[in-house]
Amino acid sequence: MIIIQTNTDTRKEAETIAKLLLKDKLAFLVHINQVRSFYLWKGNLIEGKEFVLNIKTLEVNSKKVIKMINEEHSYEIPPIISIPVKETSVAYLNLMKDELLK
Repeated sequence: MIIIQTNTDTRKEAETIAKLLLKDKLAFLVHINQVRSFYLWKGNLIEGKEFVLNIKTLEVNSKKVIKMINEEHSYEIPPIISIPVKETSVAYLNLMKDELLK
């Protein structure tokens, strides 16, 4: 299991990416949370509202998830990080496999 994280500046884009990943069975679950972001971009301090997507999936799907994010994302450089899950319950992992590998 792996969690891939990205963020967008609109809820609509976040939901579009989430629904595409779920429709194609590339993600088991996507959490979307609104946050206040502060970051550096081209030498400037930027402050704004963003929507963080935490995408739970199997590691075998990670390259396809990243490819889809890059294709659908409006940012010049989409922020994408991947977080390996060290432990989870066997039942939860099996449920994820049952849904994504059917």
